[in-house]
Amino acid sequence: ENRERLLQVGGEAMEKALCKLESGAIVLCLDDDDPISLRQLSNTFWHGYNESHINRWFDKSINLMCQSDGKLGFLGEHSMADAMPAVGLCEFIAETKYGNLVNASRDKSSAKIPAVENIFGEVMDLVAKNDEMMSCIEESRRRFTTLVKDQDMSIELFRKY
Repeated sequence: ENRERLLQVGGEAMEKALCKLESGAIVLCLDDDDPISLRQLSNTFWHGYNESHINRWFDKSINLMCQSDGKLGFLGEHSMADAMPAVGLCEFIAETKYGNLVNASRDKSSAKIPAVENIFGEVMDLVAKNDEMMSCIEESRRRFTTLVKDQDMSIELFRKY
């Protein structure tokens, strides 16, 4: 229902943006939050902290969340695959050195990685000016906040196995 409203408000540009979003299995979320404590960081990676919750796509198989201080988190939606492929991806990311990526990007034979783009850039003003859409967004935000407040998390640090 809300998807249809978005399409009515944003037209063809919204349809293209949603199509691009829906085609991906992995989403890179670039967050502006600066969580300080381990609990804040855990909440950021679980459901968002401060305003980063608007930058999560819970229907995507994998959300990689990068904080402004360089911390990287992983949120996996379990129905796509068991934990092993996700763990393998996390290990690959953790073991890959930045210098290797720079060298690979200079290699002419490697595939070109497209630039990061805001796929909703040209339609967000239309959405923000539509009272009905903004009401739907506020209701969704209220429901999300209620759901998050009903959750609890315990944090356990493992340094060695």
